[in-house]
Amino acid sequence: MDGSELAKTIEGTTNIISGIIDRFFPYCGLTQKALDIYISEIEKTDKPKEYKAWEVMHAKQEFKKLKNISSIVEFAKEYCTEEDINKSTYSDNEEWYDRFFENAGNVSAEGVQRIWGQILANEIKEKGKTPRSVISILSEIDSELAKAFSVLCEQQLIYVALDEKGSLISDHILREVIIFDDNQYNINKGLSLVTLNELESIGLISTYGLGYLKPLPGAKKVLISDGVFTDCIKLKDEEIICGTIMLTKAGTYLFNIINPGFALDQHDVMKAYYLKYGYTFEETHKKIRLIDKTHFQLIEKDD
Repeated sequence: MDGSELAKTIEGTTNIISGIIDRFFPYCGLTQKALDIYISEIEKTDKPKEYKAWEVMHAKQEFKKLKNISSIVEFAKEYCTEEDINKSTYSDNEEWYDRFFENAGNVSAEGVQRIWGQILANEIKEKGKTPRSVISILSEIDSELAKAFSVLCEQQLIYVALDEKGSLISDHILREVIIFDDNQYNINKGLSLVTLNELESIGLISTYGLGYLKPLPGAKKVLISDGVFTDCIKLKDEEIICGTIMLTKAGTYLFNIINPGFALDQHDVMKAYYLKYGYTFEETHKKIRLIDKTHFQLIEKDD
């Protein structure tokens, strides 16, 4: 039995028509009653006992997949407007949708299902939005590894470059590189070198133990914020080490999907990291106030 045969037994699915929303959203009406009816029909047949047992097992597996798809579609609906849904059709992106739902049926963890739902919504809104590797990555990631990635992304910092007079010369918000040390702080958060190796092996991050250098032409100082505190680092050269972990294209895409907040306990760890690399701090009266993902304000700390 394939998914379409099981779907025929579900109330509310008789009017499935072409188009992505009509093709998949009816699965949201799946019920245990429908599965029980189908299984009872299998038991009434004259087929060999072993064959009926295989059909029942297969039916349960297909039902579970469709329930997983149902949950993901429900999450997707939270991120779509009616206009988004009306303008999207299955035929516009058939290969992508087939690949997506083939893998989505195996995702049962609710937290991961929500991520899949957001990805589906993004693709409904804009064809080709999703990096090709994302579906493969999410097919391999479990809930614990997904949680570790989210916790890691919370250790983001905001960097703002200043000239000798303290005037802004760069409004770049660097969020794709993350500071990481194999210390007790990260161990307590469930992050270890083993975890990083797993995240790297599935293609979410790349690591470089010496640290990634960010060129900052003309910069003499850098304001760094962890979302709460703002510190000022004096530069020796017009560059700064901005972390040892870089998010890949797929990692950056998922970072924007989960939209993590800032770790509120990372200030001391951040300062220790830069002191270890020989950077010096100086007093600053400025504070970075983040407006959204890409915009900020420089304000006085007393404001």
